[in-house]
Amino acid sequence: PSTIGPSVGRAAEETVNDVRGAINKTAKPFYDSAETVRLPPQDMARVRALPGYEDARNAVRSDPQLNRYVANLPDDSVGFLNEVKKELDRAGKAAVGPLNTQPNMQRAAGLGSDAAAVKNAATNASTDYGTALAVESVAREKYLQPLLDGPLGKLAVKDTATKDAINALFPKNPLPNSEHEIGVAVSALTKRNPAAAKDLVRAHVESVFNEAAKDLQSGANQAGGAKFRAQLIGNPQQRLNLREAVEALPNGQDRWSGFNKFLDILESTGTRQNVGSRTAYNQELLKQQATGGLVGDAIKTGANPARFGQKFIDRYEQYKLGKNLGQLADILTDSRSGDLLRSIAKSPAGSTQAQVAALKLITYYDASHRTPVEKPNK
Repeated sequence: PSTIGPSVGRAAEETVNDVRGAINKTAKPFYDSAETVRLPPQDMARVRALPGYEDARNAVRSDPQLNRYVANLPDDSVGFLNEVKKELDRAGKAAVGPLNTQPNMQRAAGLGSDAAAVKNAATNASTDYGTALAVESVAREKYLQPLLDGPLGKLAVKDTATKDAINALFPKNPLPNSEHEIGVAVSALTKRNPAAAKDLVRAHVESVFNEAAKDLQSGANQAGGAKFRAQLIGNPQQRLNLREAVEALPNGQDRWSGFNKFLDILESTGTRQNVGSRTAYNQELLKQQATGGLVGDAIKTGANPARFGQKFIDRYEQYKLGKNLGQLADILTDSRSGDLLRSIAKSPAGSTQAQVAALKLITYYDASHRTPVEKPNK
């Protein structure tokens, strides 16, 4: 699990870099067209007179990694002045940056003013340069910055810890209408690393479950399922965000359809009677017997109604007390239970058809061998 965070972080960082690359690619033809344009002598003289120009010019020319892109361009070209502008911008940010032990706002303001003057001079010399800057500015505001401000930007950090990645996607109190951001983030992760995306969502769900269902002093937490559901999707926004995340995974809609039904079942367990109370259950069973509902349908299947009713009561009590849960797990995972499970899934919630199918699963199960026995002929 400790590898999930770094894997997700790399996928997020690659996505952000791809957006940056797409923006640069869009602006590049305009930069290429403008780079060889030269400033008029009088405009270049004003640029050279700027207090920060000489240092920025020397910083570009003396750094092989910076000068490599403009080595063949003269100092008065738009292409070279663009590099000077970027160096002035960098120096201005560094003047008040967190690594600067003596930040100086005046110096930062002066360098920013010089950078703006160089940009204006280059824009006046070439409309293509102005277009390139505008393309980058609009695209960064519309596409890049929302990613950086949202969960994907929080994930795109070197050596992201798994818990930090979970908190970035699934905060305990998510912002209203944040489901779209979650969907975008998980979709991007899925395209880059589908296994890491699935593992991250699973780690979130499982960690919530482990906390909600931990044992009590008196024993197993019988209300763990309902508590898990409440902590996982306790408010509408949490549910929307989780849905967007799950549906963004491979086969996401099918995953959410099944998991959402599972959560509804867990919610219903929170309304069951306390251990030892069978009053409400007996009343419901008597009502069904009186109307011929459940037992009437069971008779049509060839089951003995008296034995059927008592066996279901006994089994219900065992499950309610936390016993025979291994048997219930076998029922749910045995391939031969598939037809009845599909029947339950397709039937309306609470319908007689769904209930009878559930009763069949329990009644026609051989507990001693833990294998479903042959279902009776209809």
